[in-house]
Amino acid sequence: MPNDEWIPSDPSELGITNAAFVAVRRGFHDGYTPVLTVSGGWRTDSASLQQIADESLEVLEQDATDVELVKRTEVGTAHAPAVAQSLAGTAKYEGRRFDLRRFQAITAIVDVNDPSERFVITYSLTCLFRQSEQMKDEFQELMSTVQVLAAAGGGEADRGS
Repeated sequence: MPNDEWIPSDPSELGITNAAFVAVRRGFHDGYTPVLTVSGGWRTDSASLQQIADESLEVLEQDATDVELVKRTEVGTAHAPAVAQSLAGTAKYEGRRFDLRRFQAITAIVDVNDPSERFVITYSLTCLFRQSEQMKDEFQELMSTVQVLAAAGGGEADRGS
């Protein structure tokens, strides 16, 4: 975690159903708590990372209006390509309007034995616009610590099949 203000949380307690990991950021008292999620899974389709990143826009549109792509950059390597993007949208909750920003890193780890298969991981941090400068820095700090490690014993990762 970027700092001690981030607390791991149970996704189901927050109503989040599509994340393997969730953390919330303490220290903000303006009615919205920044949320960090990590989700992913095996992809065997031919969708490009750009197309997968577009899917993230569609996901945000389920909970927000006026969704837009603010910025998208391709990063990473041939074996671990990635897309970094910033999204914006407006959400209403209990009569209040929230101007949201979502920072994302979408990474793909290509199976060296079968390049048509890859594990795609999406790291997302959602916050208010007014929190976004500080949260962007914390998200970048977190992403600078992410490493891909080989499976213990050189075995293959579980594909859940």
